[in-house]
Amino acid sequence: MLKKLRIQNFKLWKDTGTINMAPITLFFGANSSGKSSIGQFLMMLKQTVESADRKTVFNPGGKNSAVQLGSYQDMVFQRDRENKIMFEYQWDYLYFGIDGIVFEAEVALTAKDQHPLVVDIMKYQLTNKGVSVFLVGLKRKTESDSEIFS
Repeated sequence: MLKKLRIQNFKLWKDTGTINMAPITLFFGANSSGKSSIGQFLMMLKQTVESADRKTVFNPGGKNSAVQLGSYQDMVFQRDRENKIMFEYQWDYLYFGIDGIVFEAEVALTAKDQHPLVVDIMKYQLTNKGVSVFLVGLKRKTESDSEIFS
């Protein structure tokens, strides 16, 4: 079950802060305050996972998709191409002393035309009672060099 979500630099949101998603979450607010953007972000992640193109960082959708978010510039906070879209989510996972998994990623725009979006950082963290027991991730150093850390 998805427990927590945090999104930065996506559409209207500079930073959602940590959103507790479980057991039931309802979003209330004025029109055009960013409520639907949270659902659109989750749907975009679903579309990305279901995409046949394994090199796709984000699948913003097409004419037959659940959400159509346009280009990176349409999605990023204040339409500033220099901003990185960052997100973190946590879900329950009960297995041999592990009670949760946290995933974090930073996505940025590059100057390349073929695959303009890159993942600058991604990491997985296993937790037990809210305390990290294992961390592994990748950090992109340059266009062709990466680093694995734990």
